[in-house]
Amino acid sequence: MDKDWLINQINEEAERCFEKDFESLTTDDSGANQLFSKVKQTEEWSAFKSKMIKVYKKKIEQNLFHKLEGLEELFKESGDI
Repeated sequence: MDKDWLINQINEEAERCFEKDFESLTTDDSGANQLFSKVKQTEEWSAFKSKMIKVYKKKIEQNLFHKLEGLEELFKESGDI
């Protein structure tokens, strides 16, 4: 695993999280769905999407680093470090 691969995986996961939480929203109301579709075509939506993906990336990175710290502690406790 190299740095570029890991960064790419984090970016892809952040985009998937945004897609799951926001892009695929639908309701039983076709009017609401049409309005939402229009909103997604605005500059504000693009800015929101970009910001939220950064938020997701930060959360994913924090979770990853927390898990890596836990692994490091396990190694220290076992005497392998």
